[in-house]
Amino acid sequence: MKAYISYSLTDLEDYIVSALAFKLQEQNFQTDLSLFDYEDELSFSTRSRIKNSHLFVGILTQNGDRFNFVYNEWLYALKTNTPAILLAENELLELNPQLKSHPNILGFNRVYPEATIAQVNQNIKEAALKQKGKLNNALAWMLGGVATIALVKLLSKQEQEAA
Repeated sequence: MKAYISYSLTDLEDYIVSALAFKLQEQNFQTDLSLFDYEDELSFSTRSRIKNSHLFVGILTQNGDRFNFVYNEWLYALKTNTPAILLAENELLELNPQLKSHPNILGFNRVYPEATIAQVNQNIKEAALKQKGKLNNALAWMLGGVATIALVKLLSKQEQEAA
C-alpha cells in the first residue's frame, strides 16, 4: 500500500514528516512525499502519485508556508476517492471555518493534544463499524489513524520542548 504525505511545516518541523513516514512504513505503507513541483495547477506527476495512493495524509501548521499546495492536493485526493486525512492546527481552522465541517479534517492543539488523540481514536472506532456509506472516510481513519496519533504527539512534544 502507498501513502502520500503532503505538508506545510516550518523547516524546524521537517523531521516530523520523516517520523510520520516511518510510522506509516511500520504499518506496511510505502510513503511518497509531496515534491511541490508545480506553481498553480497540480503537475501530472503529483496527480498521478496521489491517485495511485491508498492513503493521503495532509499536515497544515500555522507557520507553514505551503497551505495552498497541501489544500489543493487534499482536494484532489478527495476528487479521486483516495482516502484522505487533513490534520490542521486549530488556529488555521479558526481562520478558515469552511474547513471545520469536513469529517476528515482534524484540528489539533499543540499544547493539549489529548483531545485530538481521543478524537482520532473515536474516528477509528466509528470507521471500523461503518461497512457501507462513505467508505473512503472510514478507510482514511482505519488506515491512517495510528500514524495521525503519532503525528499529533510529535507536534505537541515539539511545542513542550520549545516552552
